[in-house]
Amino acid sequence: MVNIEGRNPVREALRVGRVKRLFVAKEAGKKGISDILEAAKEQRIPVVFLDKQELLRRAQTQVHQGVIAEAEPIQTYELPRWLAEIKEDRDAVVLVLDELTDPRNFGSLLRTADAAGVSGCVIPRRRGAGITPVVEKASAGAAQYIPVIEVPNLVSTLKILKEEGFWLYGADVDAPRHLYSGLDFSGRVALVIGAEGKGLRRLVKEQCDFLVSIPMKGNIQSLNASVAGALFMYEILRSRL
Repeated sequence: MVNIEGRNPVREALRVGRVKRLFVAKEAGKKGISDILEAAKEQRIPVVFLDKQELLRRAQTQVHQGVIAEAEPIQTYELPRWLAEIKEDRDAVVLVLDELTDPRNFGSLLRTADAAGVSGCVIPRRRGAGITPVVEKASAGAAQYIPVIEVPNLVSTLKILKEEGFWLYGADVDAPRHLYSGLDFSGRVALVIGAEGKGLRRLVKEQCDFLVSIPMKGNIQSLNASVAGALFMYEILRSRL
């Protein structure tokens, strides 16, 4: 079992039937969470009321908003299973994270990916953020709607994606070609985002068909990974509307 913390993530987990038990702050009463309590009642989920300090001891984040769910963990995908599911989708977009370690960035990217219609998110099995309560909270519940594909080797996976018809676009701060330079994002697209502070690793860069930067006019010459990823995902969506 895992913790899901915060009102929106708990609502989404209830919607898909993952929740097994709820912990609610006594002080919260029913204000703002009446729908959560009603859903728990309909699904016959036990609700335990705890005082503020007891709930805080159970929490893994500082932003539980008075509600914590004990739930089934999100099941990640193996690459072959995910590829089989999108076999007929010739316009699929997949987000690939190269050793991204900040769970808040990961969660934020999943939230944007869900909003932008992305088909999945590839992460390395090791040396990167996995799905945690912080990720679920930052994603506002979107973590359970975007298939997360864990792979043992990212470089090998990029080669497989190429074989499956994906064009690989790497976000790279030093790339001479920028995001708004008339790129053709039709067909299958894999958007590769690097780790905070380090960017894309050399071997990952070498697999990309295109390296693309975001034009910067100010004094700070880099963007948060989740912001950069959001700009790329929405530019892909904009180009297809």
